[in-house]
Amino acid sequence: MKKGWWKFWTIVILVPLLAGCWSNRPVELRSMVLAIGFSPAPHGRIRVTVQIPTKAGLTSLTGGGAKSGGTGTLDYTLAAEGLTPGMALTRIQSNMQTDLYLGQVQLVVLSSTLHGSRLRTVEKYLTRLGPMDKTAYAIATPSVKSLMRATPSTQDLPTLDLIGGFGCTSCETTTYRQHQWDIEMAIPTPGDSIWMPYVTTAPTGFNTGRLILYRGYTPVWALSRRDTIIMGFLLGRTGKGYVSFRAGSNRIGLRTVKATPKIRAKLVRGRLVVAASVAMTGTLDTWTGPALTPRRIRWIEHRVDAQLSPELFQVMTRLQRLETDPGGWLAPLIWRSRPSWRSASVWESQFRHAQVMVTVTFHLINVGDSN
Repeated sequence: MKKGWWKFWTIVILVPLLAGCWSNRPVELRSMVLAIGFSPAPHGRIRVTVQIPTKAGLTSLTGGGAKSGGTGTLDYTLAAEGLTPGMALTRIQSNMQTDLYLGQVQLVVLSSTLHGSRLRTVEKYLTRLGPMDKTAYAIATPSVKSLMRATPSTQDLPTLDLIGGFGCTSCETTTYRQHQWDIEMAIPTPGDSIWMPYVTTAPTGFNTGRLILYRGYTPVWALSRRDTIIMGFLLGRTGKGYVSFRAGSNRIGLRTVKATPKIRAKLVRGRLVVAASVAMTGTLDTWTGPALTPRRIRWIEHRVDAQLSPELFQVMTRLQRLETDPGGWLAPLIWRSRPSWRSASVWESQFRHAQVMVTVTFHLINVGDSN
């Protein structure tokens, strides 16, 4: 009986101390991690990089107005390798005088060369970290090290610059906002694929207008900016896209393009048929042709249909060749049809030889700023 009470009070006392609840440690005694990155390392290890704000950086976060080059650098990075993310973080902690604090992580940076099992290990580790739930953005990048050390042209913390980009409602790409828990939720059935913003460094800061697509947990396609927009149409994520092209000697530019896709997969005589019907609306922003008439507006709408249908078809067939399904279009078919389709290998074989059809219907709702 006494041993039982001893164990009980030991747990009651130690758990809050380990969580930092009763320590009331001031912020200057903690190293607050705002960004954490994961990349592959030799011998099956994982390299973990953390970005930590300095005192000047913390001041700028709270509106103190600190700038890089004024009162000092705003952040610094530390990195270590380990067989697991936890082991790597332990090595980082052993070289610090303050405690690493992961409760305010805002950005998760994943190397685009982090394949399969390592990415799954990272995802499981992050999911177990309660304070990170529903707070961190997840992105992919060719070089975690370069991204962490890059300084944006705005002179703010790189982390804040990136997060500001994700909230951009006027961006011409798919919605950037992608939280960490979406990774776990994005693969409920065989064939579904995850996708994340693809961020590269540039002399003036960052380029964030692309997506990287995964097959399972393996990166297979870093989309171009145009393909990213088209993918956004297929996913129904682009609300303010911009499209421009030439029609003969005339130039057509469309803004605030919004797409509502309906993608169906069905078996027709034993063959899988994937049909995408995309209803789109937009505003005519650029027109170099003759004066507009109702008949000419209908002609423009038909030209948009003819222009975008092949582009959506190309992206769809590229997904088919890569055997990926980022929209989860085939999941209902897989689980509701014959039991043998529950095998991922059978799904891949069927999707690889499926017939793909794309239909676009565009409707012009505004011309310039007038109806």
